[in-house]
Amino acid sequence: MKRIVKLFFLITFISVSALASAQSFTLAELVDMAPNGEGYFSNIVTAKGYTLQENGASGLSNNYTYTHSGDSKITLITPSFDSDVRMVSWEFKTVASYNALKSELAASKYKLTNTERRNGGKYVSLFYSRPGIEVILTTDKTVDPSGIYIISVKYTNAAKYIVK
Repeated sequence: MKRIVKLFFLITFISVSALASAQSFTLAELVDMAPNGEGYFSNIVTAKGYTLQENGASGLSNNYTYTHSGDSKITLITPSFDSDVRMVSWEFKTVASYNALKSELAASKYKLTNTERRNGGKYVSLFYSRPGIEVILTTDKTVDPSGIYIISVKYTNAAKYIVK
């Protein structure tokens, strides 16, 4: 009986872990999605269980926002004029994803260029860069004390700059 209970908990843990990682993104995925257009972006995020919330255009940009269970959203922002700049912004609520992204930034040799703190440290933005790519990693505890986390990746024709 103990063996069955242990097996049940192991299967439950693996299932929850797989579900949690299925709805999250790595830095590499975010950087990859930014320059490849709306169709590519849509395929990646819908495969992770996100659904289209808003498809809107302003005078300067086209925005494609997808949500997942109301606790996470991701947006592709493309200029409505001729430009090589693309941006992906992902908002989520898990500190584990935040820490994983922060570790991935360090491991991928992104340089921390600036730190901005507001509202007594409840809103903190870390600015990272690499040739052709700028990343802002934000913690916002002004609305939710548990924290809302946002990563924004701005891609500017980075392919010609990246050294592999």
